[in-house]
Amino acid sequence: MHNRLLKIPHFTELKKIILEGGFDAYFVGGCVRDILLDRPVHDVDMVCFSHDYKEFASAVKAGLPSVWVEFKDNIRLVRGRVEIDISKPRGDTLEEDLTKRDFTINNLAMDTAGNMHGDMTDINAKIVRHVSENTFKDDPIRILRTFRFNAQVGFDIAPETLKKIKLEKDMITISASERIFAELDKLFMGAHAHKTLQDMIDTGVYEVLTKGITPDCVDEIAAKSGRGLVFFAASLFRKLDKDEVDKLAVTLNFPNALKKRALRTSEFFKEVAKALENAEEFELRKLIYAYPDEMDDGLKLYEIESECSEMDKEQLEEKIYIVMTQLKYVDFELPDSINGQFLQEIGVAPGPRMGEIIKSIRPMLASGELKTIDEAVVYIKEKY
Repeated sequence: MHNRLLKIPHFTELKKIILEGGFDAYFVGGCVRDILLDRPVHDVDMVCFSHDYKEFASAVKAGLPSVWVEFKDNIRLVRGRVEIDISKPRGDTLEEDLTKRDFTINNLAMDTAGNMHGDMTDINAKIVRHVSENTFKDDPIRILRTFRFNAQVGFDIAPETLKKIKLEKDMITISASERIFAELDKLFMGAHAHKTLQDMIDTGVYEVLTKGITPDCVDEIAAKSGRGLVFFAASLFRKLDKDEVDKLAVTLNFPNALKKRALRTSEFFKEVAKALENAEEFELRKLIYAYPDEMDDGLKLYEIESECSEMDKEQLEEKIYIVMTQLKYVDFELPDSINGQFLQEIGVAPGPRMGEIIKSIRPMLASGELKTIDEAVVYIKEKY
């Protein structure tokens, strides 16, 4: 157990602070769960019963210089990438505190010697179960957290917890949308997200979040890809119009950059399918030039869609190969030579037409349709 304790960030320093200060303090919640599951421990949760939680937090900060962030009933000490959360106890004793946590796999505590406190039945049985009748009412985001644990560690969700979620699913809309996004992003990176998606559908949570969008074969396979929420959203976006995309992005609180990434991935998927259908090499190169950051996810989406439409495996591999072989022919640097200053030098007057020329000529240079700047100049003078 001692080797596992060393997984806790700054464990040696924290142990010294606790023992030398005479604090009756414990590691609790997620960090204990992850130790028992032999998963990486990124953040630390602690409670102290012998002193006020702020006094204990001050002692930790003195021993581990860090940034002090104060919330209601909680002090967060940020040291580099590690967050140490020291909370006000949820009862007068450790036992009482543990009964007021969210899930049974989290109502566990450990002291500095590695002694366990709490009921380990569910974590040993690999079951996610809510602790009390108010679990979701106290914090509706726990509905999604249930599924996130399920997706990350592959535990089964207790039948009574699924039943409760089904009854209280609409409360999820009360949660701050940024928290919804954070939980869903972690969920869709989980190794068991496909199974989780089915539980979300069965309980009605998926319908609440997506406003009734029915998942198809592509969505279901995208869910188990482990590529995160942006990739799953790209799968959804491929079948939605602009208004529907905007509404879904608002519901899931997509940051603009990530919404754009998901939308561009779905666009690349659609355009590459057309280009492959017509065997247009120059068009494929232009797409690679236009969507360099979305190419990997876009091709994966194409692969999934082809699998769902039962395309012959050899045919699919050939099509992917065709795209990949075009990559080496794409020039990402030469097109930058076509800019406003260059166009003025060859006699193009400033104005909207300048933007049209840049938008048209750069992809042609990138694809090799125009091989040199001289060819581009001739083309511009003839066409514009």
